[in-house]
Amino acid sequence: MATALYLDSSAIVKFYVHEPHYQSVRQWAENADILATSEIAYTEVMSAFSQKVRSGGMEWDYVSQVLPKLNQLWFGRLAVVRIDPLEAAPYVLSPTLPLRAMDSIHLHAAIAFRSQLSEYSVMFCSFDRRLIQAAKTYGFRVLDEEAAKRGEPLKA
Repeated sequence: MATALYLDSSAIVKFYVHEPHYQSVRQWAENADILATSEIAYTEVMSAFSQKVRSGGMEWDYVSQVLPKLNQLWFGRLAVVRIDPLEAAPYVLSPTLPLRAMDSIHLHAAIAFRSQLSEYSVMFCSFDRRLIQAAKTYGFRVLDEEAAKRGEPLKA
């Protein structure tokens, strides 16, 4: 079965920042037939870069070097999922899934993406605990920190 990998912003950042498990994310992405993310991810990734610069963990020169690579991924390989943000609002109100607003958009985008790809095995990659739990609740196989520690391949 063909595989698709939905990446939230925390996973996309690992393409460009040598954080723990960045190599696993890159390997999973290389082995996926399709990569996808929400349209909000670009702004979130840029915000993460900016935060890393402000905290001293990254230089602006490095951001200017990786920006063309991010654009190449964004406008090349990534399927960008567009949803109505109003449809994601119920996930924020769930008493069992305490998601933040942008995480609810990622979850809804991943669910919408999966609904369009019945012939694909769609997995969810994130490093955000709340979002990981929500994705599992909605039946996604999740590739996260624990999967990286186990050396779990994309195609199991």
